Amino acid sequence: MTCRVAIIANSFSATFVFRKSLLEYLKSSGILGPVISSCNDISNVNQDGLNAKLVFFDCEKFGSLFRSFLGICRLLRESNVGVIHGFTHIGNLIAWLSSLVNRSGLVLTVTGMGRVFSCRSFYCRVFQFFILAFYWIAKFKASAVIVQNRDDLLLFSQLLGKASKTKLFLTNGSGIDVSHFHGVRPYHFCKNFPGTIVIGFFSRALPEKGVDDFYKLADACSSMASLKFVHVGHPGVGMYSAENIIATASQMNVEFKDFVVDIRPYLLAVDIVVIPSIYREGLSRLLIEAMLAGKVVIARTTTGVRDHIKTGNNGILYDSDLKCALETALGQDSNWLRKKARLYAEQNFDVRIVNSVYIKAYRLAKASN
Repeated sequence: MTCRVAIIANSFSATFVFRKSLLEYLKSSGILGPVISSCNDISNVNQDGLNAKLVFFDCEKFGSLFRSFLGICRLLRESNVGVIHGFTHIGNLIAWLSSLVNRSGLVLTVTGMGRVFSCRSFYCRVFQFFILAFYWIAKFKASAVIVQNRDDLLLFSQLLGKASKTKLFLTNGSGIDVSHFHGVRPYHFCKNFPGTIVIGFFSRALPEKGVDDFYKLADACSSMASLKFVHVGHPGVGMYSAENIIATASQMNVEFKDFVVDIRPYLLAVDIVVIPSIYREGLSRLLIEAMLAGKVVIARTTTGVRDHIKTGNNGILYDSDLKCALETALGQDSNWLRKKARLYAEQNFDVRIVNSVYIKAYRLAKASN
């Protein structure tokens, strides 16, 4: 019987959006096992004929957590799963424990170090220690550890030591289908007049995502009628909560559009994409999509982003002064930046390149078991 590959992550929606082509490959090869998530967002999933077995891992209470874990281990055995592939810290932890119980091959993908690595409080430092301790222990079982930026590559090279030479791999995020925008029509924002430059922020309205920086920028540019600022994404808290964000946006020169499942029409409709996030991601999916869409990208210098954006070549990087970065972008040849961004994305973010690393990791995992 053919050994299957199970995918474990923190949400079904992320798995079916960011790793859809991987699931399709596993399905076509006859080795797609269960897809497991610690978030019960099955309603957001469109399988498009994959017909994968979707399983929710309930970890809210200890009793349900233990029962869910035993049920998952039993399902993995019954499905003849030979390799368990985890994504995100939670997914990697569940994958590691399951692989120990079932004696399966193990592949871990670190999709970013997360919120606790974006701050320096005592609370965050404690969690940082436990997360790094987990990966140090898990390295003895894992056949491959995959990271998504050079900062994490350096971190895990030190963490894994000599094992990093054979177990550590780098991918440019989760990759993207280069035909991602084919056949998609741009959304029509209400422009004041022809020639208006539309500047977009596509994220949940959270401090670590840079929402304050974007709204303050829009407010500071309120006298410039040629610039239009739009925000597409979930509300946040406080002045950006669901109850207050429309009023806040109106007062600060921003057109707010709530969360949408498919941002492609909105992304195609803007001229400039601002990414002021300080979140410790692997590599921003928004960066990948914006570059592939051929947009001028203004991004804060953070992990992952700094690996790919070169100011004046394929985008604009900045450290703290977003307004200055916008002025720099407006003074550049936008057609050049857009062309170079799209070309870079096509050459470096093609999902087939990323999937080839996953497939190599599966072979290593099978060979070690």
